[in-house]
Amino acid sequence: MRKLRIPLIIVVVLAVAYVLAGSWAGARAARAEAALKAGGHPVTVEDIDPAFSAGSESAARAYSSAAALLSTGDLERLKLIDSLGWEAGRPANAELLKEKSAALDLVAQAAAMGPADFGMNVRDGFAARICPILRQYGGFRTLLRVDALELAAGGKPDSALAVLATSTRLAHAFAEPPIIYHLVSMIKLDSVFTAAAAIAPKAGVPAIEQLAAEFARLDFKAAEYRSIEAEAVFTGVAAAAGQTTMSGLPALLVRLLVPLRKYGQARFLETVHSQLGVVREPWYEGQARLAAIELPQKGLLGRFVGIYVFNTAKFYERSERTTAWRDVAAIGLKALIIKKQTGRLPADLAAIDPNAPVDRFSGKPYLYKVLPDGFEVYSVGPDGKDDGGAASADLAFRVAI
Repeated sequence: MRKLRIPLIIVVVLAVAYVLAGSWAGARAARAEAALKAGGHPVTVEDIDPAFSAGSESAARAYSSAAALLSTGDLERLKLIDSLGWEAGRPANAELLKEKSAALDLVAQAAAMGPADFGMNVRDGFAARICPILRQYGGFRTLLRVDALELAAGGKPDSALAVLATSTRLAHAFAEPPIIYHLVSMIKLDSVFTAAAAIAPKAGVPAIEQLAAEFARLDFKAAEYRSIEAEAVFTGVAAAAGQTTMSGLPALLVRLLVPLRKYGQARFLETVHSQLGVVREPWYEGQARLAAIELPQKGLLGRFVGIYVFNTAKFYERSERTTAWRDVAAIGLKALIIKKQTGRLPADLAAIDPNAPVDRFSGKPYLYKVLPDGFEVYSVGPDGKDDGGAASADLAFRVAI
């Protein structure tokens, strides 16, 4: 009996520890969720979009499956494809478009898992439109930009700017949760801004004003905030079901690891709450604070926590870059309008727009230079250093006149 008693005691102690650990982790997750709710943040899928029907947690799991493809490596790949550009007349055009379409297809395929694997039940056909929109959207906007370049080359700059305005409006309309939409809405906008700088000098003032109005509509900070809020809910739902961290593990093992899963969910929600307090700030105020929000990266606990957290810093930087691009493009178009109306370039930034926003990356005014063949307006970029404008890593809207 004594030989049996010791193992039995060990089993009982382990069972009690298991129950207590699960209760503690569950209570911590509940407190973290309550803190988000108290801060006015969504905590259910219905809070994000009224179109979600009751019990549509499977939709959140599908979204999280799609979001899983946007790990740091995948995001860098998409950014690399984006940075390569797709200029008219280049021999590699077809391959670049094929590569970009393939990258977007990966996201679309993951989003399409919902109806097949999770029985997604969402009103108004929301699930049915996820896949085709993500697959077609990037390529369609790329074609719009090429159309604009071709129209400009054919002597129709006003029509070209109208096409760019259409592309910009699509980006504005597309910037909504989940975070994948937010990312795709920004892809290729840098090249839209540079195309506008090349085409606008030959266009009329009304066409320039129309494009400037579309630039002014863009608000990627609000979209970023909504997307991070939504992603917290989607990932939280997936985590509660064991979807994010335990795919492929035996069902029994998943059950045994419930305390770790709940702990990971709690730390994830706590982290998101901290991040949401930062990402509305401009880069020069928020970057250091966001970088200081860390999770354990080593050991079993670190693995379980880290796998929940999407790379908020990457989306934060990309939103800040796009917002800075929007600002310098809007200021540049105003300067061009002044030049067309008065025959002279403005002497300084105050003469263009005394109420111009400050640089998202420095907290100081954007930089404006009159050049021998035109002018440029630029941001110092994420490194916070003035490297001279268009010929460097700065984010520059350069117009040749």
